[in-house]
Parts: sequence; C-alpha cells; structure tokens
Amino acid sequence: MSFALDENCKVEPILGDSEEGLYILRHSCAHLLAQAVTQLYPDAKPTIGPPIEHGFYYDFAMDPIGDEELRQIEKRMKELVKQNIPIEREELDNESLRDIFSSNPFKLEIMDDKIGHDVGSSAYRQGDFIDLCKGPHVSLTPSIEVVQANQHQPGILEGGQGQGVAGQDLRNVLSFQGWSEGTREADTRGCKERPQEDREGDGALHD
Repeated sequence: MSFALDENCKVEPILGDSEEGLYILRHSCAHLLAQAVTQLYPDAKPTIGPPIEHGFYYDFAMDPIGDEELRQIEKRMKELVKQNIPIEREELDNESLRDIFSSNPFKLEIMDDKIGHDVGSSAYRQGDFIDLCKGPHVSLTPSIEVVQANQHQPGILEGGQGQGVAGQDLRNVLSFQGWSEGTREADTRGCKERPQEDREGDGALHD
C-alpha cells in the first residue's frame, strides 16, 4: 500500500484479518486474477473487478473458457504470487490514462463516467499489468494466497456478453469457515450472528 505522505497525520495499521484488511486482500486478488487472464489471453478486455464478501471477481470481454482454462488461470496466478512482484500506486494525468487504456473501451467508459475528460486519477501497476483504481492494495504479490478460480454469471456488456471469473483468497475461506462454526454455536443459545455486508465496488474506479 504505497502512498507518499506530504503532511503530518496519524497512521493506524490495518491487520490482515480485519474487515479492512480482508477487503484489501480480496481487492489485490482481483488485480492478480486480471493480470493472469490478460497474460494468457492478450485479447481479453478487463471490465470491472471488485472484492466481494466471500472473495473477488473480475469480468472480461473475451471468448468463452472452460474448466481446463480456469485451472491454467489458477496456475498462472500462483506463479505470479511466487514472483514477488511489487504493486505500486501511480498518479497519472488524464492524457496518460487514456493512452494506457486506449485499446480497452470499457476502461475509457469508466473514465468518462467517473473521472471526466480533464482530470487525472490513480492507477496500480504490478509487473506488466496496470489497472485504473483508487486502491489500496498490498505491496507485494506474495501477500496474496490463492485457492481457486471459478466462473460466475457474467454481466451484460455494451456490445456483447462478458466472461466472468471469480475466486477466493485463502484467508477469507478460513474466516468464513470459522464464522459458520461460530454461528452454529450461537444458534444453540438462541441467537445468530450475521456475516459482514458485501462491499462491491467500494473504493475501486474499475468497479
């Protein structure tokens, strides 16, 4: 989570198992997923990819894929984690952003809707992948532990149907199992906890 501080302020740590920490991990997982997909399928166009309650997802404009392709995506994600790739925040002007995303009409549309034509914004770069995003993210790919990628029902994209890929981060899977057991115990006492609410799109320009 690289960000230059240019004035005095109070800084508090974000723990990995906190709500905010899990959100950052899932958000970073979504970027890792997009990096893996675009490496394996250079013609794929990333659209939106927010973290959600039980993991993360990213929609792509691309040809349909099957189970074997999903396993290859998983494999590539795990390879990227091992490469210890820095994840860096960049502040870019509008012209630079439009040049970077000139071949992706979905990102340009997001810029038009959420940023405007004369205003710059932040982007996050990891290796050969860059995404329009407010962040924050983990600072290195080894901070991400990937379990499984699955297909989800894609949204309707302008000009055609999108292909959706979803996944779960390891820490969130373990947290969810712990919550389930806690709920069963609470039920025996006549009360029941509620899981955290979904936070789709919170803080991410690409959502």
